[in-house]
Amino acid sequence: MHKLTFFLLLFLILFSYQVAFSGSADIGSIKIEHNKENRVYFRVHDMVVYGMKSKYIHVEFWLSQNAQWINSSAIILDPQEVYYDPSYWNGEAYWFYYGYQEFSSYGDPYSPFWGSFFVIDHATNTVIAQKDIEFSLPDNVLGSGDSSEYFSHDDFTSADETSTEETSDDSATYSDDDYYMASHSWYYLKKYYKSDFQVGKNDYQKSVNERDTFQPQRGHAEDNGEYITLWDIDFNEFYSDLYGYLHQQNSGRLKQVKEVLQAYRDQNSLGYAEFAGFVITCIQYTTYKLPEKLWGIYTPLEVIASKTGDCDSRSVLLYSILKDFGYETAIFYSDYYQHAMLGIAYVGTGDYLSSGGVKYYFVETTATGWEIGDLPPDWSNKDHWVILFPILR
Repeated sequence: MHKLTFFLLLFLILFSYQVAFSGSADIGSIKIEHNKENRVYFRVHDMVVYGMKSKYIHVEFWLSQNAQWINSSAIILDPQEVYYDPSYWNGEAYWFYYGYQEFSSYGDPYSPFWGSFFVIDHATNTVIAQKDIEFSLPDNVLGSGDSSEYFSHDDFTSADETSTEETSDDSATYSDDDYYMASHSWYYLKKYYKSDFQVGKNDYQKSVNERDTFQPQRGHAEDNGEYITLWDIDFNEFYSDLYGYLHQQNSGRLKQVKEVLQAYRDQNSLGYAEFAGFVITCIQYTTYKLPEKLWGIYTPLEVIASKTGDCDSRSVLLYSILKDFGYETAIFYSDYYQHAMLGIAYVGTGDYLSSGGVKYYFVETTATGWEIGDLPPDWSNKDHWVILFPILR
């Protein structure tokens, strides 16, 4: 046999062996978001991986334009190794993003982009699934450092939808000497909203002082900046007491914020579920930041004024706002996952925990795109979650 023919046959045999023992995958859909952080987010939904020898996959994303691959480390997602367990993992939370400036640097931002999302069997280095997308950047964000745009697509065609801007009727103005002015903007149901939330400076300082001098009703607590030490009280009771205290002390100080939100509700005839989603989305659009504060939490006024917060800081703020609008709310906490989420009594679908015959649905507050009842796969084992009901004094 000719040597070349022999090696060709050997290659085909090895290739066939490799493919035969590779897994397979299905990708349900990919959604795109253009958000206020000047980034384009890609979220992979309903990706199921099965039949693999290894329990690792690689995912890669390649972007191209005008049939030319943009082969740059600044625009290609470095191969990500994702551990999965086929007994529960279905890819709901996998996402990645690029900044707007990257599109300007490596392509024509005014022309359509094409991309391909690949799932690769780690053991055989074989592509087991591919999903192609097509999109365009919205005109009003190009060349702007502070513009916002949001789109969501189950199938990618060019993103040429438009949004309707809404403004609040709240026309009161206040002196900068008395108030912190925080301009919040967010998208909900394909409408753009923007409003100046106002926080009294005296109220702000009181809220900080109250947080810094807080002690539980039972027992004693100390925070040395590195860890919290508790005496005669457990962790869950301590934080239930702290969350309830922050709600009670600051609820009345959020009067202007709630008036603005109520004006939007009335103007847009938002129902029970829609208004809850509207308020939640507003806070999801704030910037994630871990607090270097006592007890590891921002007060509700700090979140509004700084437009930043972590998981329990945002959850307490939303708990307080929605509770004052008549919603039955709670806070979920997981010591295992080191994460907190909002819980809301809701008639719908999704993941929930029950207490006293009431279903409290999970609400992820630290990122946009999560709806009531969505429990991110990274934190999906409900056995690791407890319901904390803030203790009211």
